[in-house]
Amino acid sequence: MSKKVGTIVDCVPVGNNLVIEVLEDAEAMGTSLHLQTNRWTDKQAYVVAAGPKLDSSYGISVGDRVLVNSVVGATEVPNYKDNERKQYIVDPSSIKCVLKEKK
Repeated sequence: MSKKVGTIVDCVPVGNNLVIEVLEDAEAMGTSLHLQTNRWTDKQAYVVAAGPKLDSSYGISVGDRVLVNSVVGATEVPNYKDNERKQYIVDPSSIKCVLKEKK
């Protein structure tokens, strides 16, 4: 008999990995950084978690809005929060920049 599988309640990245929550295209529209090329689509996202080994020299913190170099090849996080936005585990080198929001 198989052991019952528990319910996922959180996703904690390891090493220097980040968990990002990708904005839907409609949310990002109207900004000058909604870019699209023939091969890649850059996405805007929020950093929702960072691994314990994230080097501060990256300049990325939890809560930052970032421009990520596509989510192709990233690992999708199971939707355990019933969130409309998709979450992915990415390497910090895939982040192109931190976007500053008007307050």
